[in-house]
Amino acid sequence: MTELQMGLIGLGAISVLAVLAYNKWQENRHRKIAQRMMASQHTDILFDGIASSGTVHQDDA
Repeated sequence: MTELQMGLIGLGAISVLAVLAYNKWQENRHRKIAQRMMASQHTDILFDGIASSGTVHQDDA
């Protein structure tokens, strides 16, 4: 192989690794943003309301 071919292979490999690293960085950044936006700032009345009351209602069927 010539020096040009080796250089192009090296440049291609570095480019692929750079794209993979950038994608991983973007994925982590957007995951943090999504978790922050989807985080609940208050208690869920549907889940906590039943547990805190201590009573369970059943239908008489």
